[in-house]
Amino acid sequence: MSQSAIDGTLEVKTLVRAGSLMDVHRGVLTSNSGAKQEVSVKILRCVNMKVPYMQDTDQETALINKRITHDVEIWKSLNHPNILSVLGLELEDGPYVVNPLLVPAATLNHVIQTEPDTERLLNLLKQAADGLHYLHSHTPPIVHGSINPDNVCIVDDDRAVLSDFGLHPLCEYIAEGLTLTTNNSSSNYIPAPEVLAPEECSNAQERYTIASDVYDFGSMILEVLSGKRPYYDMTRYRAIMAAMKGDLPTSKQHPALHAEDTMWDLIHSCWNISPKDRPGMDIVAAKLEARRLEFVADANTRRSSCHVL
Repeated sequence: MSQSAIDGTLEVKTLVRAGSLMDVHRGVLTSNSGAKQEVSVKILRCVNMKVPYMQDTDQETALINKRITHDVEIWKSLNHPNILSVLGLELEDGPYVVNPLLVPAATLNHVIQTEPDTERLLNLLKQAADGLHYLHSHTPPIVHGSINPDNVCIVDDDRAVLSDFGLHPLCEYIAEGLTLTTNNSSSNYIPAPEVLAPEECSNAQERYTIASDVYDFGSMILEVLSGKRPYYDMTRYRAIMAAMKGDLPTSKQHPALHAEDTMWDLIHSCWNISPKDRPGMDIVAAKLEARRLEFVADANTRRSSCHVL
């Protein structure tokens, strides 16, 4: 049996979220001993699509299943407080990727919309950066491929955990040539310029790198701290053209993040047009923590001043 296989019987139930390439359902996993566990099930329905470039669908599906199995085996071997664990993979009717169910199923996107406390947001971003640094430090490095607030889950001890790494680039590889996928469309983010340029690399999976993850993380910092995603005021086509030309979002478009905030410097360094000149995620994490401590110190100073008055 593959190391990625789930231990028990999976029952897929309620649809939670539908996407162009994968759907998320609730489910119940019954172990071989009879114990039941509620789980989150990602159904990669892109695998069963009729893709024009596939000459031998059965052979291609076998290759894709092998690739997914390999990725899930790596995922199961990981151990970090800021990485969502995976229970396994079901190929027979899927493929389905099975995670523990997080209740309540909050994401960083939910926190932005409901409880936008700056210190908390900086802390959650720092934890997400720690998780991504762990992936990038793996041998060989693991690329997430879809960094955005919906893929950062918040567990009940207010801990941020990254989910779904590797699934988006794989789905893009599978569905390349189909009109329903246009470079990271499921996350509403404009990816790094090198990901947008297929002439740089014909394979969708290989266009995603640890440097493109850093670029996406810069976009996530801006969305989390300003409340608006990059290029929110443009059509996707115009946003892609702007990103390709290096026309970056400004504080005028994102007034909630003050122009003099040091986070702008960090965001712009993540967006460096040269992938090799983007910072490592350890540096990003350190700068987020420094900004959080600075924010706390400033808040304490303001409170002290009020007491004196």
